[in-house]
Amino acid sequence: MGSVVVALCLPFVAALGWDDYSHLSQYISELGAQGAPNGALVSLGFVAVGLLILVSTAVMVVGVERPRLALVGIVLIGGGLGGSYAITGLARCDAGCPESGPVSTAQEIHNAVGVPGYVVAIAGVLVFAIGVRRMRRWRGESNLWFLAAAVLVVLATLTPAMDSWRGALQRLIELVLLTCLVAAGRIAPAPTRGAPDN
Repeated sequence: MGSVVVALCLPFVAALGWDDYSHLSQYISELGAQGAPNGALVSLGFVAVGLLILVSTAVMVVGVERPRLALVGIVLIGGGLGGSYAITGLARCDAGCPESGPVSTAQEIHNAVGVPGYVVAIAGVLVFAIGVRRMRRWRGESNLWFLAAAVLVVLATLTPAMDSWRGALQRLIELVLLTCLVAAGRIAPAPTRGAPDN
């Protein structure tokens, strides 16, 4: 899935023009922040990535026969992550992406969308795990999905508390979510003829 490759590579490409940027301690959004080197261009890249993820998600679910929960899970993963990328790319954060204090309107929008987008996507992994458990041919994989959801919850809980590692933890969250999105697309749909596999 091209959108996944672009999403994973964009932060590292964007950071090439910023010598002091730290992938370990700084959020991905800081690459597109006000005053960041090439921040406006990077933010357009974030919007493009978000739209690509949303389109890829739509392609994965339109006209596909899967258990309803599996489809809802895919929509939540792709919609949460893709929507977050697109909207936070438009609403560029302030320098340092502050979570509180006096902030711009764009930062307020950024904060209002960014974290909930991850929460929705993580919930989508859990919903998809339940949906996969209902698919006879893929029931054995459901434990991996539940494990992925648990890992995501732990990472999301640790991120705000670990300033020196928040960038690395955010990247791990995105890697797991993007991997889950690709894996969800790999799960074969139920046959369109005969009894549904649910």
